Amino acid sequence: MIWEQLADGRRWALATVVRQLHSAPREAGTMMAVSADGDVVGNVTAGCVDGAVYEVAQRVLATGEAELTKFAVSDDTALGVGLSCGGTIEIIVTVAPPPEILATLIAAINNEEPITLVTDLATGQHTLTRPQDRTPSEMPELARHDRQTLPPTPSSTPPTPSSTPPTPSSTPP
Repeated sequence: MIWEQLADGRRWALATVVRQLHSAPREAGTMMAVSADGDVVGNVTAGCVDGAVYEVAQRVLATGEAELTKFAVSDDTALGVGLSCGGTIEIIVTVAPPPEILATLIAAINNEEPITLVTDLATGQHTLTRPQDRTPSEMPELARHDRQTLPPTPSSTPPTPSSTPPTPSSTPP
């Protein structure tokens, strides 16, 4: 489980797909973690964008500041460089939640208790919420509000397959 890996005492960055449009390979909620010493758990695209996200994660670990990034490629361009599909994804990369949040999250998951990790897209700060913390009528409104208020992000172009971005099994130079 990605959460237990993040609780191993090392510094990790957490990349999460927050919006997916068109034929992007992964849906919102997909995660990838990158440690300060180069280990990778999971992936956000299973393709060349993961190398670019790896670089963003290393920068986030160095600065401590969250980054929200958009990756977009047309289907025609994707097929031309050997990708299975195009599409657009927005990914927030943050420093992983602190140990006390991870411990609570892991315990809730292991006990099969409903819990939600909420990430502030402006600051990258993490909080937890449980159904009993909100009325049922507030939960759909919270999700609707979050989808509508994603800040605009600069477009990034994923590296082409001819470049050699780090892969999940590699370490930075």
